[in-house]
Amino acid sequence: MSHTCDVAIVGAGAAGLNAAVILAQAGRTVLVLESGETRNRFDAHMRGFLSRDGLSPEELVAIGREEVERYGGTVIRTRVVKARALDEATGQADTTEEHLTGPSRFALELDDGTEVRARRVLMATGLVDELPEVEGIEAFWGSAVFHCPYCSGCEITHETVAVLAAGPEAVAEAHLLLQWADEVILLTNDTISPDERELRGLHARGIRCEDGRVVRVTGTAPDDLTGVVLEDGREVPCQALLVAPTTHPRRALLDDLGVTVLDEPDEECVLVPTDAGRATDVPGVWVAGNLRDGNVQVIEAAADGLRAAIAINADLTKEDVEALSGSF
Repeated sequence: MSHTCDVAIVGAGAAGLNAAVILAQAGRTVLVLESGETRNRFDAHMRGFLSRDGLSPEELVAIGREEVERYGGTVIRTRVVKARALDEATGQADTTEEHLTGPSRFALELDDGTEVRARRVLMATGLVDELPEVEGIEAFWGSAVFHCPYCSGCEITHETVAVLAAGPEAVAEAHLLLQWADEVILLTNDTISPDERELRGLHARGIRCEDGRVVRVTGTAPDDLTGVVLEDGREVPCQALLVAPTTHPRRALLDDLGVTVLDEPDEECVLVPTDAGRATDVPGVWVAGNLRDGNVQVIEAAADGLRAAIAINADLTKEDVEALSGSF
């Protein structure tokens, strides 16, 4: 069994769904393939999104799905297991279908054996967060354990917040958190040794350092964090914990298609190099959201999807015209 469409979008977070809405509004046949594994699915609330402050990520996805379907797009809960480019003859055969005005270029294999063939593909599969190796931390993730004060700052007001150091940026993070928290503790975690100047600055603002490796968090998940336990047995009381997870792009499908993915983000935190319209180095393949840039917030991911959708529609229109007239 197979489906054909103008654009297949893999991933149904803010980037993928917003792109789908714009393309569906433009009259394109759009199929969104979602696994239900958006990066922020663990969070109870969303911040920094005008008119959507406090909304849960789950609610945003539900609203986005409804909007996509309202304009004729289709959203399917599935998992894409393989991606490949189609040979010219196979792709050209799909133009006999009434809703397609150009050849399919790509085939996506779903976990039930279904194949989706598309003229263009947008990858918006996001990142995976790998948490520090601390016993019990996963149960608090997205609530009392968080990674972004701009996403979770409203929830930590009037609390003691600890920063679990993963690198030298932890000193700046500790200072920043005082904008929200009453008290901040920097846990060096056998990872950093603040110099004399940094220590003076921390002391001046009432931020104390606790040395030693953090081995466990205590409390009742997901909200009632009571502290962390160090390797020497000491417990440091706190009600919230800022961590810096290691992030990994969901890159398997990009690798299947031969898209360049950087081993490390560049100076602008970009993981997948693109042009301004978010087109990759493989013609017909676009990326958007956290998959492209690990630093983007939800509202930026939605804007990224918009930018990609506009570029994809323009590219399809060019192909449509060329097919009819031989030139643009």
